[in-house]
Amino acid sequence: MRSLAVALLSTLHQLAIALWLGGMLALGALAAPAVFGAAKQAGDTHWGMPLYNFAGAAMGEAFRRYNGLAMAAGLIAAAAGLGYGYLAGLCPIRLRVRAGLTAAAWAVTAWQALVLYPQMLSVRDSGQMDAFDALHKTYASAGHAQALLLMGVLLLTGYLHFDRTPHSAPEPATRSTAEPLPVP
Repeated sequence: MRSLAVALLSTLHQLAIALWLGGMLALGALAAPAVFGAAKQAGDTHWGMPLYNFAGAAMGEAFRRYNGLAMAAGLIAAAAGLGYGYLAGLCPIRLRVRAGLTAAAWAVTAWQALVLYPQMLSVRDSGQMDAFDALHKTYASAGHAQALLLMGVLLLTGYLHFDRTPHSAPEPATRSTAEPLPVP
């Protein structure tokens, strides 16, 4: 039963990280450049032009949905990662480091979703495109930092699984053979 729990939690952890990091890469590195590139190829090259505005609205909705997914995935990854790691007897120090990296990436996600994203919408809707561009650069930079943290989580996960050194409590000190054993 314990090995089934380890397998399920491990799978859940990996799936959550894959959705979190994969979603970030799919939207930020693939979808957004493609959508805005298509608008620019059609001749709409800046805010205020119909296709460019549509591209912004479409990607804005995609990132709104992704923000919720990323926040949920981060919580699941942290809980499942700790759960299966302790059940499998993986190094508790490395598990805590991995949980710390996951928590840091989640904090970035929360800041993006709950602070930056609403600010971006507000300034965009009020037509303050210089402020929007500055916030967008901050959002993208935070995403890069988050991606690096998640890659650290992945690398540490691999290391945890390949380094199978037992990590139990230290053995109690043994008695010296020179000392006599107590007689009951």
